[in-house]
Amino acid sequence: MEKTASDLAQRIAAAGTVLSHMYLAAPNDELREALYSEEMLNEWPLSDPDSQQGVLTLKKSQPETDEQLKRDHLYLFKGIGRPLAEPHESPYLSEEGLIFDKQTFEVRDYYRRNGFQAPNFNREPDDHIGLEIAFLTNLAQRFVTEVETDEDAAEQTLSTMRSFLLEHLNMFALNVVDSIRKNANTAAYKALAEFTLGFINAITTLTESTPGYEAD
Repeated sequence: MEKTASDLAQRIAAAGTVLSHMYLAAPNDELREALYSEEMLNEWPLSDPDSQQGVLTLKKSQPETDEQLKRDHLYLFKGIGRPLAEPHESPYLSEEGLIFDKQTFEVRDYYRRNGFQAPNFNREPDDHIGLEIAFLTNLAQRFVTEVETDEDAAEQTLSTMRSFLLEHLNMFALNVVDSIRKNANTAAYKALAEFTLGFINAITTLTESTPGYEAD
């Protein structure tokens, strides 16, 4: 297995940790400071065009307040009535547009089979985009360890990442991204849309990569 694949998986995990946090909650003080730091942005782990557009969006902006970010997160992903960027998979795919529909339990089964559990199990739907990104992040971290010790296990982890991406995250993430682009008021959440595309593209590259792949 190529060391470049391990490097890309580490980059995916680093990006995914930030993205999952931003989907699940407004940035805390530490993350908020990092999002507007040119030094930190220059170190953003993914360098594809979408990710770099996200970096540029933040570099061109002024730091936003905790209140602004909390308000944007509330309206986008929780809603006053309905969220402006519905973050759960099942409403996009179920016949009646319901939360906690069969897609939720299919996602939960993926988590269970891979030793992952949503923090608020049985209280919040498992198919929140932030949790799906956290799951893929967890698998990327696992791959980094396995690639050094158990190539068969590493290949199985890549297979799980590929199938989960195709069967779940890819089925609705573009809808979420489009809604964020239309409705986000802060640069941080506008950038999140682009970073999400970069994250998905990186996983696609990792899981479909050939031995000659070179990470940026």
